[in-house]
Amino acid sequence: MIKLICEVCYNHGGDVDRAIEIIDAFEFCDIFKFQKMHPKTFLKKRYNEKNKNNVDYFGDTYGEHRDSIELSIGDHEYIRDYVESMGKDYSCTAHDLPSAKSIITLEPSYIKIASCNCNNWKLIDYCLENFPGFLHVSTGMTNKKERQALKTRSNQIIPYSCTSCYTGAGEIYIERMPGFSCHTPNIIYAIAAIMNGAKYIEYHCTDDKDIKGVGSDPKISLLPEEYVGLKEWIEDNKNEIKKMKFKKPVSVPDIEKSSRGEVWSTV
Repeated sequence: MIKLICEVCYNHGGDVDRAIEIIDAFEFCDIFKFQKMHPKTFLKKRYNEKNKNNVDYFGDTYGEHRDSIELSIGDHEYIRDYVESMGKDYSCTAHDLPSAKSIITLEPSYIKIASCNCNNWKLIDYCLENFPGFLHVSTGMTNKKERQALKTRSNQIIPYSCTSCYTGAGEIYIERMPGFSCHTPNIIYAIAAIMNGAKYIEYHCTDDKDIKGVGSDPKISLLPEEYVGLKEWIEDNKNEIKKMKFKKPVSVPDIEKSSRGEVWSTV
């Protein structure tokens, strides 16, 4: 079964009510994923970066801005309960160890590791050792050797094919992996990933592409009417998708045995 993930990310702008509005707009999705960061830990030196270019910061420094758009663990608990009351799953990206420790207490459906942390073995191993569920990990910005190391690290890891480019320009790489995370707002890439065997499809989502103060996320996000088109395509083609297998068995498949007999009997 293909799962559609609504990656709310920071499109809520630190407002839990806005987060709920986005969830309601994408109620057709299966999983609602958020992000948790401890800015002082994750940003390090950049935390004290001054706002010199009149960027839409909610504070005098980048760290103050990130603090202001961060939902509290209580907010996440409220969102989790709201999502689960809809019969859907809640998940969250943990950007650093303090965030992982707090998110684990919420018992999410799974924990996500972003591409920027996919070689952060301290964070990954902590989650593997302390969280009983699966760890979904995006593989943007990696080479083949790094992706292979991730795949063999643990059977608790579900890797995602991902191209970490936020401009929408250039190629989109879709490797055969269980998950696919897309940063370009076009469902054609998800269709290609599904045809390549992906079962988890993740897009950034918003109901307002002009929201200020959250960087490039709104511009690379899908609107509800765009994402629902993928839901409809899956529904229209579910029987054909179900038939697709991506590895043939060692012996002749049952569906081919009669054809084999007919052809070979005439030779």
